[in-house]
Order: sequence, then C-alpha cells, then structure tokens
Amino acid sequence: NDDVVIQGADDVFIYAQGGEDAIIARGNAAVEIFYNNSKKFETTNVGITVSGTTANSSVLINGGADAQAKILGTTTAARLDIQTDSHHRFWQTIESDGRFRLYNQTTSSEQLTVLSDGKVGVNTTSPDSYSFGGQIFNVSAGSSYSNILITQNGTNVGGIQFGNGTIRRASIEDIDGSGMKFSTNTTNSGTSVSEKMRI
Repeated sequence: NDDVVIQGADDVFIYAQGGEDAIIARGNAAVEIFYNNSKKFETTNVGITVSGTTANSSVLINGGADAQAKILGTTTAARLDIQTDSHHRFWQTIESDGRFRLYNQTTSSEQLTVLSDGKVGVNTTSPDSYSFGGQIFNVSAGSSYSNILITQNGTNVGGIQFGNGTIRRASIEDIDGSGMKFSTNTTNSGTSVSEKMRI
C-alpha cells in the first residue's frame, strides 16, 4: 500500500519552513491552504472561499436549476472583467448610485448604462438627462447617426409597439418593405389598433 495517512484526534497542521501555516485539515472536515502564512483557500459546508486571484483556463459552475456565481464588492463597486489580448471590457455595479454598466476599458468609454430606476442608456451615462418626457431608453452616437435596427424574417412585420403591458395604445410597423404604417387605439382598451397614416 503506497498511501500516506496522517490522522489526528482533531485538527491536522502542516507547517512550512519557519513554522508558518501551509495546510490545515480541520476536525469538522474543512481544509485551509495558506501562502506566506496568509489563507488563500478554504472549504466549508456550503462551498469554497478563495482569497486573491485565481488563474484558470475555464471555470464551470454546476449548481442545478439555480446555479449562482457571486462577485461581492463592499463600499465602492463589484465587477466582472472579460479580456483578450487586444480588448478589455467589464460589467460593474456601482455602490454610490446603484447603476449597472458595461465599460470598455480599451477605449475608456461606458457603452451601456442601466440606472437604479431601470432607465437604459447606450453610449450615454445619463439616459434621463433630457427635459421632455420620461426617458426609459436613450441611444447616443455622439457626432454620428443614432440607429436602432429592427429586422424580421421573410414577410413578417417589424415594428414598435406602445402600451402598458395589457393595452396596446399605438404602433409603428413596416409593410413588407413597401412603407410604414402608423396606428392608434382610440378606445384605450384591448390590443386592437386602427391605421391612421401610411407612408
């Protein structure tokens, strides 16, 4: 038998040179791993805790129907970085104002912003900056054209619908590539709309 067994009545300690902790196997089945006397890895009854940076080619989180990956920040922010040799972006939530953003570290620009009240901005950090109406979605292209592309397959209609989830109040639709149709709901109930203008 080539197994090596170290068994203690409670905790088992393995020390590095100089008497610093290296590995501790706890009597409650937890395991702790240290570097330079600083704990870097710990197993518990609910999972593992890693302190510092881990380097892996891939990470699999397999938790069944409700698998979770949590990045916990404190008083400033928490973020998830995605980086290649030439491009670097990160998702981040900000503690001070509660906004969620996609930030392009390569170009130093905030490309997507979701405010704490749900307003969304594309290439703008202030989707609610205009003085008219209630701004929910704001697309800014700076000095270029701002375009929102709506596509459909075959002869299906692409369009924009206006309503409150149960009542369709108006719509703007293309007509198989031959024009645009503008319709409204004159009863303010149901989902039926009638055409008011065609271009």
